[in-house]
Amino acid sequence: MIVFTLKDIRNSIAHNNVIFDARFKSGDVKRSLSRCLEMSTSIQNITFGNIFDYIILVVYILKCLRVSKSEINKLVSSFEEMTEQLRRSVPVQIYSRIIPTNTRRDLVKLSIFVRS
Repeated sequence: MIVFTLKDIRNSIAHNNVIFDARFKSGDVKRSLSRCLEMSTSIQNITFGNIFDYIILVVYILKCLRVSKSEINKLVSSFEEMTEQLRRSVPVQIYSRIIPTNTRRDLVKLSIFVRS
């Protein structure tokens, strides 16, 4: 289930396609995967309709694989920095169409999940 979810983003990256808006998603993601991530991370409404949901999945996988917390935190921090750079670079209405409004709050929850 996780492999099929990651397959679409992997293929999109491999073909140098746009990934920020998750238009690469070819099918529905199993609700059980979303629930598992929501319960593990305390982040709600994971639908895989935006790139942040895929970041959550990657962080979850890395933690399950026992990658060091500092390495996972680098990924989370890097994503946070990139979203801030985007926020400063584009008008608010465009930014809010790309990055969900609750992303900052959910990044905090994701950091807490990594530390736990």
